[in-house]
Amino acid sequence: MKPENVERISPETLSHLIEKATPIQIVDIRNDEAYGNSDKKITGSIRATFETLDDIMNKLNKDIDVITYCT
Repeated sequence: MKPENVERISPETLSHLIEKATPIQIVDIRNDEAYGNSDKKITGSIRATFETLDDIMNKLNKDIDVITYCT
């Protein structure tokens, strides 16, 4: 992925995409502490950390957008 292909979206935009059932992949890359202490988790998101991100890259569908979020 080239940096010029990466854009930032708001939580509201993400919520809208989810509500519209837009084909997206969501990767939660919050650190273990932030993830464990949060009661907010997006159903269907893929859990990864910065250390395991490379491991899941090959499992992602290259034909649809990937949205990552962290703290």
